[in-house]
Amino acid sequence: MTYEDIWNRYCELRRNSCREVKASELALKDAPLNLLDELQQLVSACTFTVRNYGGGQFYCWAHHPHYDLGDPWPASRWPRKSLAMTFVSFLKDQKQEQDAGAGAC
Repeated sequence: MTYEDIWNRYCELRRNSCREVKASELALKDAPLNLLDELQQLVSACTFTVRNYGGGQFYCWAHHPHYDLGDPWPASRWPRKSLAMTFVSFLKDQKQEQDAGAGAC
C-alpha cells in the first residue's frame, strides 16, 4: 500500500458522504506500519496556534518546519488523523513528482 492508495481510499470515503475525520481514520486503518510511523513523525513535528474569535469560534493553525499546511481547522484542536491525511496528500504529490522526474532524460 502506498500514499496514493491511502489517498484514493480517503477520496472514495469522502465521496460516499463520510465525514472528513472519520474518512481519515478509516483510510489510515489498514496502512502499513512504516507509512504510519512516517506520518506520526510529521504530525508530531507540528506546532499549533489557536485563536478564539469570541462566541465559541475557534480556529487552529498547524505549523510544520517543512510544509505549508494552509488554512486553519475551524475548532480549538486539529484532529491528528485529519492532519495525517494532509501529509498523505503532500507525500503522494512528492512521490508523483519524483517518479515523473526519474523518467525524464
